[in-house]
Amino acid sequence: MGFQGKRIIITGAAGCVGKALLKRLLLQDALIIAVDKDEGQLNALKAEHPSITTVSVDLMQWDETREKVLALIQDKPVDCLINNAGVVMPESFLETRQENIDLSFGIHYKAVFNISQVIAKSMIDHKIEGSIVNISSITSLRASENLGVYCASKASLDMLTKVMACELGEHKIRVNSVNPTAIWTEMAKKLPHNDGFMRRTPLKRIARVDEVVNTVLFVLGDDCPMMNGSFLTIDGGYSVCAN
Repeated sequence: MGFQGKRIIITGAAGCVGKALLKRLLLQDALIIAVDKDEGQLNALKAEHPSITTVSVDLMQWDETREKVLALIQDKPVDCLINNAGVVMPESFLETRQENIDLSFGIHYKAVFNISQVIAKSMIDHKIEGSIVNISSITSLRASENLGVYCASKASLDMLTKVMACELGEHKIRVNSVNPTAIWTEMAKKLPHNDGFMRRTPLKRIARVDEVVNTVLFVLGDDCPMMNGSFLTIDGGYSVCAN
């Protein structure tokens, strides 16, 4: 897929999917910048993989995020960005709290906007034909009970993907979205039980982490140079089946 020697930023790198992406890309000799809020987990990753660069930052902090990312790419620009950081706080519409709205949109939309803006400007300045992948969700396309904020924030991310693809395409920067169903991670365990979910999924299971990683790397790499502004669903057919 052509990742050898490429500098790649992964946000949410200390999470389950982030770690899996990091490990797979290291196997292809990529140069990884791991971004996460959890400094302890980042230190553990650094101990396991000494070649990576780690950045501990709360992506909700706009200015601090920009400063730390700019410091990293000032002399060595990056080739790819994976916006993987995510949060989920299941609540019914009537019980949703303001702080959870702020956090969900802050991580899934505002933080992606912020770091992508910094990276895209650097790619343009250095004439890099870059690739950005936003990790969205199938809930951006299909509503799910008790996940109103999550659904809405991921839908906003999808629209941002479209706009970025339109505006950055002329600079040879591709922007795409990967929209998985529930993945068997610690975050997925927080999701409310939904009997109808599996009934509406033809393959009758949720996604595996490696299946998501395979898709992200395919979209991120050089095997599909004309793919821009696309949304790849990994949902076992959930999004195409009627209720």
